[in-house]
Amino acid sequence: VGHNCVLEDDVIMISGSLLGGHVHIGRAAVLSGNCAVHQFVRIGELAMISGLGKIVQDIPPFFMTNMVGEIVGVNRVGLLRRSFSSQDREEIKNAFKVFYRSGLSQSQAMKRVAEVSTSDAAKRLLAFFNEKSKRGISGSAYSVTGKEDSNEDPRKHDA
Repeated sequence: VGHNCVLEDDVIMISGSLLGGHVHIGRAAVLSGNCAVHQFVRIGELAMISGLGKIVQDIPPFFMTNMVGEIVGVNRVGLLRRSFSSQDREEIKNAFKVFYRSGLSQSQAMKRVAEVSTSDAAKRLLAFFNEKSKRGISGSAYSVTGKEDSNEDPRKHDA
């Protein structure tokens, strides 16, 4: 664990996990074995980082990554184990689809999610996206358009 890191309650770090300086890990996040997190990265509540994961950008709450730090889905098992309500789980799933599957810019996605979300969990997810990021927010592992060449990088915050 590097200098000036903050680890909130119930964080699980598996053997060999490395944190650079000034990393913030949210409540009940799971860092799988031998993952490495770049300095100044934020990892959200209940996020799950892949084994051998290379994390160089912020990981939003409730989502899971692949080995290169891209978002691959919702941490459904973690949400169930933490007794999130069905409404919370549904709103998080819908927010994931809007942020990572709709093709909308981050600001458009935030607006759409804010319009339809009422649960505390979805509001915490939106708050994470609203906070200033020093490293940007990780993008999707899957192309929305099916094209390799996109004009807009979905990981960049367009505030």
